[in-house]
Amino acid sequence: MEDEVLMFRPDGTGWHEYLRPWYTDRTEFRWAVAGVGQIRVEAHRQVVTDEWDGGPQVEEHAISRVEIAGYAVAVAGRPLLEAQVRELSVQLSFVSDSPFAFVRAEEPATDAEAGPA
Repeated sequence: MEDEVLMFRPDGTGWHEYLRPWYTDRTEFRWAVAGVGQIRVEAHRQVVTDEWDGGPQVEEHAISRVEIAGYAVAVAGRPLLEAQVRELSVQLSFVSDSPFAFVRAEEPATDAEAGPA
């Protein structure tokens, strides 16, 4: 099982995480609107956590990668459910899967506000 999370926060920061059991690859970035249907993304840090062989092995790297990417928002059917969701499609070099569904417009201030996992 694996998953991807792409977060754009209102303060101009964000991250992408690729997750699978015992492994996480997280890229942190700053972002801004670059024009109609375009964003400027500046990736600045990558953190890889590998727990496969026992304890966590964490590697942190400063990176410098700037991209201008097109994006689109559309309404689409959600797989396995009969529900419509808003989706974000964006092509970035460090994102392997697109589109992403919007989960919440606001980020909860605490985990307790997010509700049960």
